[in-house]
Amino acid sequence: MKRIVLAGFLALSTPALADDLTRLEAATEAATRQLNAFLVSRAPELGPVMPSEAWDSRFRNAGRCFLNEIARQKGDAGVATYLNALEGWGQTKITSMSQLGRMPAPLVDAAAQSAAKTCKTIELATFRMYQSGMLQMMQDPAVIEKLKD
Repeated sequence: MKRIVLAGFLALSTPALADDLTRLEAATEAATRQLNAFLVSRAPELGPVMPSEAWDSRFRNAGRCFLNEIARQKGDAGVATYLNALEGWGQTKITSMSQLGRMPAPLVDAAAQSAAKTCKTIELATFRMYQSGMLQMMQDPAVIEKLKD
């Protein structure tokens, strides 16, 4: 009986999760490209150390976890709201550091922060920045000065 229930659940949820994961990946990559373009426009020396925005299996696993956490906390409607906001943000040209403080609420609310912590998405991105040398360069006072509004 448990197998039937589990199989039914997977049959219903897997296509939606796959679609949502594809949306999350595409929107995250688009938003990262917007951020990277802004950072390089202000501090061109960051260009050579920008990590790739492309997802790998670790990011996909973390993305699955993230979507499951948002769904657990806010339901399917919460996932849709998050993805819609992220897709919109990914199309937004970033023109100032202060703009980053005005991200759409679903991207920075308690559920998103909790999901990011649980699924270690920030750690993955930070490690990628460390590996590329971006994290070290972002600590350079001259670079910091260029990024200020």
